[in-house]
Amino acid sequence: MLKLSRFVLLIFVSESLFPASTAGQTFELKNDDERVVLTISAVTMFRQSAKKEEIPVFQGVVKNTSGERLTLEPIKGTVHKKDGSTVEFIFGLCSTRWCEFPAESTRDVSHAFPKETFTPANFDFIEFSEWQKSGPLRIAAQQASEKQAADAAPALARKKAAEAARREQVEEAEETAKEARLRSACKGIYGRTANKKVSDLTVKEEQQVRACQALGLYPPSR
Repeated sequence: MLKLSRFVLLIFVSESLFPASTAGQTFELKNDDERVVLTISAVTMFRQSAKKEEIPVFQGVVKNTSGERLTLEPIKGTVHKKDGSTVEFIFGLCSTRWCEFPAESTRDVSHAFPKETFTPANFDFIEFSEWQKSGPLRIAAQQASEKQAADAAPALARKKAAEAARREQVEEAEETAKEARLRSACKGIYGRTANKKVSDLTVKEEQQVRACQALGLYPPSR
């Protein structure tokens, strides 16, 4: 866990009594390999209302210092009060559970508490959870997925080309079979009608002869 020292936080409390004050303290959140990936700066814990009351509201600025695009879950904060009790809260960088956070970008964050949750008089210090293990794992998984997709792209292209070739072969085979059936049918029609006079043809035979002639299959090619 990352937290301010009691001395610094006492200064923080005294400064927060003034309207729109900031502590100027920067929190560093690290991942599993102890690399700083996020900072939370300009932290304030109270906002003065129109009635000059100090309302408990956490505000700060989160910055991605990892040098890469991150996929973030909400961050957990813990408020410690002087009586030893704590108040946990979470805040996100966007309206969805997971949020894409480009390198070097910043987001203003805030979280409002019920009025009597804590006061300047009983507030002790605040700390934030270290970078969750699921964060780097999710980033690694995403990078692995992207690499896997890139590595699989040539094989996928070959697979699609093979499928297209198979479809073309099937279509050609179907067309060849259809043509063979027509040739066979027209050959049979020619055999039955070649020696007949036109006037002796039935209506059906005349229609069949004309259809085969239109296909260039009457008389059949030798």
